[in-house]
Amino acid sequence: MVPSTAAEACTQASPAVAKACFARLRALVAQGYFTEGRPGDLDARFTIAERFALDDFKGVAEAHRPYLETLTNGFAARAYDAIGDHDAARRVDERSMKWGALYRGANRAHVREAKRALLRKDYDTARKLAQAVIDAWGVADVPVPNVAEMKTLIASLPPPAE
Repeated sequence: MVPSTAAEACTQASPAVAKACFARLRALVAQGYFTEGRPGDLDARFTIAERFALDDFKGVAEAHRPYLETLTNGFAARAYDAIGDHDAARRVDERSMKWGALYRGANRAHVREAKRALLRKDYDTARKLAQAVIDAWGVADVPVPNVAEMKTLIASLPPPAE
């Protein structure tokens, strides 16, 4: 397992368990584990994920800002949105959206950017991104909550300009 994946698992725990989980991950790294797949910015990745797990969105933004142009991180994009810095969130997700082909043409960044476009009243972009999510994930063998969310978003939009 690569350490970034282990860190993502820690974010799913309660705050108390997440703190212990990150402490253990850092100890394992210090002991020489996770030598393969270990990015140079691992400490920043751990800090970003840990602060996200603790709902410290300002802390996430603070830890991520030096990496704004280089580190694509869904936790950071979500944290920037939570503190109202939608431009920074967009800049992070812009890179992630290029990987949409890995997920049938859309990923979670498309969902987040569709919501931001709606906030900006950029209805054409919101519609296009929401439809990309619906087209990509609407064929899944289980219901995908983001598909229902994007259908609701499209239904809330004014009719397209002709």
